[in-house]
Amino acid sequence: MRARIGTSDDLLWLAAIGLIGDMAEESGFAEMTAAQARYGKTALRNAVSLINAPRRTAKADATPALRLLLKCNSPKELLSGEHPETAELLAAKDEVRCAMDDAKRAAPKVRGEVALIPLASPCQIHPLIAQQWRGRLRDKVVIAANKDYRPGWVHFAARTGSGRDLIRFFADHRPDGAGSEYGSGHRQASGGALRHEQWNRFITDLGFPEEQIA
Repeated sequence: MRARIGTSDDLLWLAAIGLIGDMAEESGFAEMTAAQARYGKTALRNAVSLINAPRRTAKADATPALRLLLKCNSPKELLSGEHPETAELLAAKDEVRCAMDDAKRAAPKVRGEVALIPLASPCQIHPLIAQQWRGRLRDKVVIAANKDYRPGWVHFAARTGSGRDLIRFFADHRPDGAGSEYGSGHRQASGGALRHEQWNRFITDLGFPEEQIA
């Protein structure tokens, strides 16, 4: 039996959402160009922002986002509000926005080449905060560290505009007992997670002993 291959034009917007979500919007994919021409850049970007919202909340439940993607045939429909999941995702965006407003008040601590932003939020906002401070502290390794994201752990995100290889940075400062959660990512955007014991070693080594967790 010969398989039949159908058109995938109606899935073009989903391909574009995936590319934007992976920060490959400007990488020259023909699907991206076609989707932007058909649906518009703004609608696609807004759809990505909405779909991504729940994974950063305290519950981190992406189920409403998946249900909405399965129901919709375009980013316009996804953003229209005709499905109840859109309201759930908007509420998730509000939760993350409030957490970000609080986190923006945290002042960085600078020691040597490292700028540390201590956070305490159940939301996954540490990558966003690190990215925001990257532009203001371009010569530093910016580490946003969130002690309340998961009980027993400190989750952190690192960004830099200095050209420093963050994978090498974390390898050079790897504490004993760190697992595969530590030092992931790539040269300019890395991070990870450490249990409190390993975190205390790591942060003391960087020159912030006051940020140890008892």
